[in-house]
Amino acid sequence: MVGPVPPIVTENGIATDDDTRRIGYTSGAPAEPAAAPADGIAVRGYLHRSLLDN
Repeated sequence: MVGPVPPIVTENGIATDDDTRRIGYTSGAPAEPAAAPADGIAVRGYLHRSLLDN
């Protein structure tokens, strides 16, 4: 039997003109997928959306 496919986080970012919120989100968001293995979730990738992606 094959187990679940490990996720890849895509299109992660925050749509706001408030740089304070953007910095706070960008500083904290990568910690969530990094902590996922402790919950038994093997995240295989993380893509952050930046201003240049818009």
